[in-house]
Amino acid sequence: MPDTPVLKDTEAIHHFIPVTWETALGIIAITAVSAARHWTTTIDPRFVILAPIIGAVTGLLAGLQPAWRAARITPADALRS
Repeated sequence: MPDTPVLKDTEAIHHFIPVTWETALGIIAITAVSAARHWTTTIDPRFVILAPIIGAVTGLLAGLQPAWRAARITPADALRS
């Protein structure tokens, strides 16, 4: 049986940090290009807050279904399938 990668609790934060930096760099890039071209930056602050929340809720909902399914079967049955 192939080894399955397991995400440890301490590793989860290491996956979250790059996403946070990428979001910040994207906002900085949009603002810089807008300033260089004398455009008005049109980033609605609600979207900056709402987008990560929607992403987190989507991830949680997508993870709940397999978790509920796995919780209903015995470990021996899970290893056999």
